[in-house]
Amino acid sequence: MTDTTRTGSPARDAHLLLILGGGGMSGPDAIAAARQAGDVSVIHVAAWGQLPAEALVRDITDHGGTVTVVDTLDDVLPAARKLHSARPVNGAITFSEFLLAPHAQVTADLGLPGNSLESVAIAQSKSRQRLALEAARIRTPRFRVLHDAAGLADAAKYVGFPAVLKPEHGAASIGVLAVTGPEDLRPAWDAAHRLPSPFIEGPGSAWVLEQRLIGVPPADGLADYSSVESLLVDGQPHHLGVCDRLAQRHGFVEEGAIFPSSCDPATVAALYSEADRAIRACGLRSGAVHTELKHTPGGPTVLEINARLGGPMGHLFRLASDTDLAAETARVAVGAPARLSAARPTGAAVARFVPVPGGGAHRLVRAASPADLLASHPELVYARYRVQPGQVLGDKHQHVLSFMVTAPDLQAALAAVAAVEADLDLLLVPVQEAPA
Repeated sequence: MTDTTRTGSPARDAHLLLILGGGGMSGPDAIAAARQAGDVSVIHVAAWGQLPAEALVRDITDHGGTVTVVDTLDDVLPAARKLHSARPVNGAITFSEFLLAPHAQVTADLGLPGNSLESVAIAQSKSRQRLALEAARIRTPRFRVLHDAAGLADAAKYVGFPAVLKPEHGAASIGVLAVTGPEDLRPAWDAAHRLPSPFIEGPGSAWVLEQRLIGVPPADGLADYSSVESLLVDGQPHHLGVCDRLAQRHGFVEEGAIFPSSCDPATVAALYSEADRAIRACGLRSGAVHTELKHTPGGPTVLEINARLGGPMGHLFRLASDTDLAAETARVAVGAPARLSAARPTGAAVARFVPVPGGGAHRLVRAASPADLLASHPELVYARYRVQPGQVLGDKHQHVLSFMVTAPDLQAALAAVAAVEADLDLLLVPVQEAPA
């Protein structure tokens, strides 16, 4: 790929709508990225029980934008229409999986660059993705859709073992369980149905049983899958880089992401090629796309496609390359010139997610403070706990905390991760045994 920018001459006072609520980048981080493309106004969906912080509201209004709080996903489009009538919006973005559908409604209604509701629906459906990939003759695991436990045996006969049970519409690996043999089928089904969905409003409760692919990690200590981070302009995918994953030691719970990748150039090219085909098969045309692929002996195989920026990838690129991926996503949304070629690494960054050990609820009894950790570890960028000491980590919490480090190279970054973990001073106790 040789092109580095998209041509275009947007107005100097481009007005970008940022849709916030549950999931995705934090409000301040998302606003900082969006502001690289112009003035920012926010629609905040309060369905997850959180209101925008007063400091965030002041920051937006002090810079000439507005903040509109709505109660449900259905309220986003009317609020966007009202905002647009008061001051025309030149583009709209969201970094949240849960807000992709209302974002697509807004871009379609206001005539802005975006993905169709149909392509977003495909991207958010495990089975529809698989069907789209099969139709395009792209490698994909065998699968069957389940609506009740009665179909488990027939599905397993077709899929085979080992298998994976996952929600048809899910996020953050919640409810994704290994099924190693027939004896695991019903227990996995029952366990998966006890877990809460991160979606407030979403499609029905179908599940997918699919073949578990066995991959080969690109290097020691890594998981056997990576992700391709892409930007789409007018239907053309531009692949900006590959991120690897830390090895998973607690089922399918993610443990960390790394940039730059340890994959060799030939593997990167193969990942790009397969991601390109998969994106086109799903019909996505605009914005950031995060495609996860398994490193199988037969070549990269698509695990899933997400019509958004992947988790911490914006931070990883910003800290360890010459490309601010989140800001480029905002620029593309308003038609501004944007970097569309592969990011050049300037160092290494690791996002570490520390899992909750075992199953069930745990009380976080003790933990080192983020301030103390930052003071002791210069490589540490941030440390964010899911709950405060004394509070309970429930079924919706897969991780105790996340933190990010940056260093001149991967070896130094991984050493910094180990050093931070050694100082966490975590004490977690199962709720039934925890002190009152």
